Amino acid sequence: MQTLLSKYNYEKVWRPTSMKDLERMITQEMPDAPLKETLEYIIQSCNEGKVVNFMEVSFKKDQK
Repeated sequence: MQTLLSKYNYEKVWRPTSMKDLERMITQEMPDAPLKETLEYIIQSCNEGKVVNFMEVSFKKDQK
């Protein structure tokens, strides 16, 4: 499985993000969002090379 990178808007460094951490971030930032659909959207968009901004967090695909 591919690795996603994430960073909060106030951070400058992208960090590897596990699926568990990704779920936690989504739940913290937007508790009412449907978790499964939001995860699918973020993963699909990152696989297409996009940077996804979700509330205070950004996600992108690790290019390694």
